Amino acid sequence: MYTSGSQPLLICFLWSTLNEEYDSNTPCSLISRHPGGLCVWGICVLPCRFQTNGDKIIQWVKNNGKNVQVHSYYDDQDQLGHQDPLYEGRTSLFHDQISGGNASLGLARVNLQDQGRYQCYASTTHFNQETFILVLIRYHVVAAPVTKVDIVLGNNTVTCQSRGIYPIPQLTWSVSPRPATVLQNTTEVHEDDQGLYDISGFLRTVYSDTESTYSCSVHNEHDARKARVSVVFFTEPCSLEIIIIIFPFCSREII
Repeated sequence: MYTSGSQPLLICFLWSTLNEEYDSNTPCSLISRHPGGLCVWGICVLPCRFQTNGDKIIQWVKNNGKNVQVHSYYDDQDQLGHQDPLYEGRTSLFHDQISGGNASLGLARVNLQDQGRYQCYASTTHFNQETFILVLIRYHVVAAPVTKVDIVLGNNTVTCQSRGIYPIPQLTWSVSPRPATVLQNTTEVHEDDQGLYDISGFLRTVYSDTESTYSCSVHNEHDARKARVSVVFFTEPCSLEIIIIIFPFCSREII
């Protein structure tokens, strides 16, 4: 999920065949904002033209292993009785331009599931034409700040995690009163299907002979947040007691 500070840009690239009137390199760019978690996409137009002559039949399908019914038009009106539920309420034709040979499809609230190969079939009394459109969806996230850092100690390892960040973040450790450089640490970064990054850091072989505070900072060029965990060891003749205190930092540090 995007945070309130993110501004994802969805780019829908269209490649058409059998139709030279459209520039295949022109992107259809759709801005998405998420007020209150609501995602509202713009409309992407899939181009299709045909030669008009007599009665018109327009059929849009998606070739996804099987033909998925996207939009149908005949008898001078939309015919949506067999439309796939995934496209319900999201498709439209330019009715005032059909008589001039425009069978282009408007697709609203575009999402990653809309990727694929689309077929436009246009038929008239004396002419049939098929146009194929390849739709590729790519996300470009302007900014998704670091909003939360989680830290936990278990199995002699301190683990630090943060999710849903853009651009790519970095993770650093500090240990008090001893240096962190002598401890084994690894960092893993994964990109999700929306172009956001999740980062995890692991600090192994923690000190076991004194009170120590382990701090983790996750940051990128826009934002930073920290979390820390304190480990206190009390040694008695027949027992060893460990007290773990976690201090998440709630304030941001701008780098």
